[in-house]
Amino acid sequence: MRQAATLDRLCGTCGGPGDSGFAQIGENGVLRWELDEGCASCQVQGCDRGPGPGSAELRDVLGLSVADARETARGPGHEGTLVELSLVAGLLNVPGPVSTRGR
Repeated sequence: MRQAATLDRLCGTCGGPGDSGFAQIGENGVLRWELDEGCASCQVQGCDRGPGPGSAELRDVLGLSVADARETARGPGHEGTLVELSLVAGLLNVPGPVSTRGR
């Protein structure tokens, strides 16, 4: 599962027009992110990659056991990105996220 966004922004080096692409990826039970940046004026480009929290870290932050996390995931009202919620649902073997928010 991958979710990405592209943003127009000013270059931090020269102040010219630039853009950034951010992606959140959930695969093989792991959450990670990617950030790519570029400037059309000075040609400075950059990329950064990193891991997101794993399932154990997410449970620790919420103070939940695996059984508690599974039961909590079945209830309403959880917020997160599509990638985050899909990853957690897959790890807990519960149905994936359904949005009730208007767009």
